[in-house]
Amino acid sequence: MDANTIAAAPALETSAEPVFSPAAELAAKWQRYLEGRVSIHPWTTTRISGIGDACERRIYYRRTEGNREKPYDAGLQAIFDLGKHLEVYAVRKLEAMGFDVVQRGKDWHDLDLDVTGHVDLMLTREGWPLDVVTEVKGLNEFTAGTIETIDDIRHNPSPWVRKYFSQLQGYLYTEKKPLGLFALLGKSSGDFTFVDCPRDDAFIDEHIVKKALRIRDAVRAREPLARTLVTDECVRCGFKHICCPDITYGDAPIVLESPPKDLLDALKTREELEQSKKLYERADKLVKSMLPDAPRVLVGDFEVDGKKQERGAYTVKAASFWVKKIHRIGHGGTH
Repeated sequence: MDANTIAAAPALETSAEPVFSPAAELAAKWQRYLEGRVSIHPWTTTRISGIGDACERRIYYRRTEGNREKPYDAGLQAIFDLGKHLEVYAVRKLEAMGFDVVQRGKDWHDLDLDVTGHVDLMLTREGWPLDVVTEVKGLNEFTAGTIETIDDIRHNPSPWVRKYFSQLQGYLYTEKKPLGLFALLGKSSGDFTFVDCPRDDAFIDEHIVKKALRIRDAVRAREPLARTLVTDECVRCGFKHICCPDITYGDAPIVLESPPKDLLDALKTREELEQSKKLYERADKLVKSMLPDAPRVLVGDFEVDGKKQERGAYTVKAASFWVKKIHRIGHGGTH
């Protein structure tokens, strides 16, 4: 054999015994851990963190049929857990910048409205005329990049983000403060966006006080509030089996009435990069098929590091899942 010729690698032998894989074990353990943490807690009061829900009937069910709510998935539990740790991180950074956290985690209960809340923290420093009610939120990179002003939160395409405005206005009402603050932390960048939130008395009266009273009275009378069918909200609501069992969507498309801007931006970015991804994968496959199997190969200006890996047989737990193929309306093909 020529000294410069590299012999083809022998075919790998598969073993009947599973190969030890700490990664696979950890992945399985992590999933089971998250699933074990998923819990549904019926509301005994109207929570200010959820009073911004556009569906008052859902809030009613949380208070009267909470133990029948369909559980959310484990992925959402991971997001909830991360949010709690982000608040601790944010407080440390705020204190490191020289601000004083004069109050943390204050619980309150408005007996008349039957509303409860939990203020994240009160922030101040020397020279400030008042202590400022501060709400810490962790945001994904797409949403964080769209927020600069309070209107970007109040009128955000995402219903989750819009609820933040109602929540902080509720705290300003109970704490009798004229001004609040959002400390928004990008989960990917680790960067802060700070947004002032002036008290809005007209909003508080209409969307906090009057809404809370309607819900309180409905709960006491055990009479559900009016049903509002919104396709994208109802189809994923944990109470749809109670609220609208007569509605079936079948194979008809679900129309997202007000899709979040970050979802639309991500779809557009995905479409723009799709062709580049296909070209990359085609070139990557061709290159790897032409390269010899070896620990180190030099090709022109490129160096290729190789590592032989063994993959044993293993059993995959049975599960159902959705395969999503995306394409622009009016264009052929699916991706």
